[in-house]
Amino acid sequence: MMAITANAFLATAEAWAIPPYARLFKARYRYAPSCTACHDKDSWDLTAYGKAFFKNGRGFKAFEAAESLDLDGDGTPSGAEIKARSNPGDPRSRPDKPGDWLKEEKPIKAPARKLKAMFPEADSFAVREAALEGESRKRVEKVLGRTLRDEELYPVLFEALKGTRALGSATYAVSDSKEPCLLLAGFRREGKAFEVAGLHALSCPRKLKAGGFLKSFEGKDPSALSVRAPEPGLKAEAEAVGEALRSAAATLAEVFP
Repeated sequence: MMAITANAFLATAEAWAIPPYARLFKARYRYAPSCTACHDKDSWDLTAYGKAFFKNGRGFKAFEAAESLDLDGDGTPSGAEIKARSNPGDPRSRPDKPGDWLKEEKPIKAPARKLKAMFPEADSFAVREAALEGESRKRVEKVLGRTLRDEELYPVLFEALKGTRALGSATYAVSDSKEPCLLLAGFRREGKAFEVAGLHALSCPRKLKAGGFLKSFEGKDPSALSVRAPEPGLKAEAEAVGEALRSAAATLAEVFP
């Protein structure tokens, strides 16, 4: 069943403070966290909890691996903190004094400026949250020919609109490679055919961002990409970007049939 409701890799605020990871946390622990679990409130650097999450694969197993560890050094394991709704990434927040960190959680908003660059004629952007579960998940996995990663199960999508007419849609795409490339990927659609409208790199290896590599995807059908690496040593990373775009397009096709 699919539920829908309207609504530098380890450095920058926009790089990893994206909704799918908060939604993954909520799917496991049944409440939405603040971004400050993984990011320092002032510097926006990753906390020890955030670093552990990304180091251990960015999925449910990463949460599980952290539960027995006192990553913020406050004397309480992360799992016990989360159960008590205190912040596992902040030593000042403990089960006996959790603080108001959860009040910092904000509603999901569309990154309008980035989306406007992909869909210049759009006058609004709608936000959707989806969960790929049951038959919905099976259909996407059949298209891709592989099992979906945990971080792909709770996508956040943006629909570009001109009045009430849909121009296309966008979502986050994360490559599964040693140095992941995180993109905001926009697609136009005619019938069942997709075309890459634009890519905005939120975090990506510098060599993949250089030389027009990401630009080369624009106007292409993500289901029939012939991906060429910008240089020989980046073949795996380049192919992972192509696969991330195919996954994004398959998700959009499932959510917006």
